[in-house]
Amino acid sequence: MAGRSRSPARRATPRKSTTESKGGRSKVSPTTKHVSETLALHTILALGVVAVFLATLRFGLITKFVCPMATKLYLTPLGLGALKARALTYLAIAWYALVTFLLMTVIMPFMAILAAGRCMELSRPREQRSALGGVSTRLYHSQSNNIEAFILLLASVMVSWNAGIADDKVLEMVTYFLTARKMYVISYALDMHRGRVFCFLSALMPCFYLFYLSIVKFL
Repeated sequence: MAGRSRSPARRATPRKSTTESKGGRSKVSPTTKHVSETLALHTILALGVVAVFLATLRFGLITKFVCPMATKLYLTPLGLGALKARALTYLAIAWYALVTFLLMTVIMPFMAILAAGRCMELSRPREQRSALGGVSTRLYHSQSNNIEAFILLLASVMVSWNAGIADDKVLEMVTYFLTARKMYVISYALDMHRGRVFCFLSALMPCFYLFYLSIVKFL
């Protein structure tokens, strides 16, 4: 109709792609760059974990240093230094389960509440503990992860014993696992992301190695 001015047509704004050409060069988006850097970092960490595990097996570091030290510190004062490898494996698994249980249910909740300057409310302890934040929350999550890892450890030990793997080898792998998990809790509490990932992957290696040995035995 006459007298009505037509509004200019709206131009569709082009969507931004992940790469923008500028001066003939493609510019990678920050998201793509972050994913690539994260993937590269985790690949390097995984290779480092495998290298450390293989070096430990090659030179027998657990058998020569860690096991004698643990026996001297924990077992000899209790008169248990002469136990055989299978009995020591049982004892190590029981110790891991007991410490994880006590830390999760008794020690850590009360320490976290005292550190925050609050009183422990028995009606809702989980909600109060999870709302603390900081080191207390990181410790709580690390212990929760310990319970999940404990299931994998039990499965690998049971399968390896059923396959007839030597008790000394099983004890060596269990000791490696416990050492890595202890370092995992420390790195998690200190908020060391790379160290936490490294220790998490390191704890998986002995379990997978026992599964591998068991499969070879079964075949």
